[in-house]
Amino acid sequence: MRVRVSFYILLFFFNLILSHKTFTQTNILSEHNLNSVYNPPVFESLTIADGLPENTVGSILQDYLGYLWIGTQNGLVKYDGYTMKVFHLERDSVHILSTMDLVIYEDKDKTLWVGTLGGLNKFNRISESFKTYKHNANDTTTLNSNLIRSFYEDNTGRFWIGTQQGLNLFDREKEIFIRYDFEDPHKDVLRKNNHYPVNTITEDPLNGDLLIGTEMNGLWKFDVEERIFIKYSDDNLDANIGCVQTLYKARDGKIWLASANTLTSLDPQSKEFKFYINFSTTGDEQNIIFTNPIGSVLEDNDGLIWSGFFKGEKGVFCLNPVTGELNQYDLFPDKPKQARYNKILSIYVDRTGIIWIGTWLSGIKKLDKRKNQFRVLKSSTDFLPNSLSHSLIYNVTQDSEGSLWFCTHKSLDKYDVKNGTYKHYLKDEECITSYAYISYQDQSGYIWLGTSTCGLLRFNPKNGSYNYYLNNPDDSINLVNKQVLSMLQDELGILWIGTNGFGLYKFDFNNNEATIFRNKPDDPTSLSNDQVLEIFEDSYRNLWVGTNLAGLNKFDRDSEKFIHNGFVCISTLYEDKHRNFWVGDFWLGLNVFDRERKIITKSFTTDDGLLNQNIIGIWKMIIIIFG
Repeated sequence: MRVRVSFYILLFFFNLILSHKTFTQTNILSEHNLNSVYNPPVFESLTIADGLPENTVGSILQDYLGYLWIGTQNGLVKYDGYTMKVFHLERDSVHILSTMDLVIYEDKDKTLWVGTLGGLNKFNRISESFKTYKHNANDTTTLNSNLIRSFYEDNTGRFWIGTQQGLNLFDREKEIFIRYDFEDPHKDVLRKNNHYPVNTITEDPLNGDLLIGTEMNGLWKFDVEERIFIKYSDDNLDANIGCVQTLYKARDGKIWLASANTLTSLDPQSKEFKFYINFSTTGDEQNIIFTNPIGSVLEDNDGLIWSGFFKGEKGVFCLNPVTGELNQYDLFPDKPKQARYNKILSIYVDRTGIIWIGTWLSGIKKLDKRKNQFRVLKSSTDFLPNSLSHSLIYNVTQDSEGSLWFCTHKSLDKYDVKNGTYKHYLKDEECITSYAYISYQDQSGYIWLGTSTCGLLRFNPKNGSYNYYLNNPDDSINLVNKQVLSMLQDELGILWIGTNGFGLYKFDFNNNEATIFRNKPDDPTSLSNDQVLEIFEDSYRNLWVGTNLAGLNKFDRDSEKFIHNGFVCISTLYEDKHRNFWVGDFWLGLNVFDRERKIITKSFTTDDGLLNQNIIGIWKMIIIIFG
């Protein structure tokens, strides 16, 4: 039983230290190392097996009621988190030629709009039907094109619609459109009437003009008062920015631009552009043409910037705009490279913080960071030096500098939490590589290792030197072939060692003097049991010894006798800032123990909300149960 208890205490302790609000990983340049050393974020899948009518997802939006609307090649999906309702829009009535190019938008009046290759569609929530607005060549108050690419509602309530032929201002009351055709003034005169699609629209916070991304390199501005298009970026930046396909305004006021293969930020105040991603693209994706944007960017609830691109098969990127740390996540690590996976068509974050990623041919990938709060370290199958030496970890100790020391089946591993780097020690010591052991850092900074076969080992983390203690089997008191379960250095500098069946050791290592305390059936003042699970020194300098199946002992330093205090299996001891003494018993639950009166003043069991009574650890009043 003790082995299992130790494992769960270790697991929870380890996760408490390493869990973060957001996941952090190695820089993108070390992708192989990243995936080998850390578990990547857990991306769940949503495909035709879950009700999607088709596995290519070009757009995602959550409406004010909480429904998720998903645009696929084979219909518009309304998803409530459990079931999906598919709207197969009729070509004759709604003129949808390809729902692969659906663009979904909800305006300030909570009206849902769907843009397609066949026009603009307004959704009636009561009848769950659509009203369609189409281009009419003989009516200048209609859309300038049936191919809808983008929506935007500005701060004054004006509703803008970007199409294949330019920009439209829609009067929703009169149901008429004002057309603003976007033409490339740099084109040859013979091709002057070649209009450019408006991929994405947002608002310049400085003056209310529209910032527009088109199929022409660079960023453009539409002067709302003058009703003219003006180049925003200069010619030197155009090639780097590329054809802007998505504009996203972050909470700090910066505007993020995604093209087919670039990610750029714009500070509207200084008009400064900053470049983060720019990768070359090759392969057959160059010959695949989409009418909807294929570079996506958004800001999540933690202020991280997520982006994804159809080209390059790069998966998704996560950027910390404060630190500049950029991570790349392969959504299909088990799939072969260059096999048409990791092609991103859309990214969306809902109100709960869940990130939804629409892919080409592979459905939706869903990332709920609340399910992945723990950062997991593991050994590398490729034997990389910057990883744990072995996945079997017996014990972990945090030193005074914040580094973690892992007792693994191969070595003593030091993990620098801040830098994410490892160092490995004692790799050639048979006592370390063959048997379980436990670690403890003393007041001088030495790390003590209790082995199963070789007694105690004292390790100097400053220079890597070490010495063995109590390892001579010919001495009357030794720890050879005795498993160490617990260790503590008291305020006097004495090292106390609890063993599995061989009692409690008191070790004054400065004078190399050792004393052993064991259970004597005919002596009620002896240690109650030789299996010592826990050792604790409280603020009154009382030493407490918890045993298996024989409860709690208080040690009298003057008489060197033990006072028995009840309980059964002491799995953990803790004193809070109010000097309340907490006793975790694997069988009796969590208890507040009055040390003076030797009585339990409060117990917490399943009746008080515990999952079960098998308490195995307490960490700053976080209760850990075994179940």
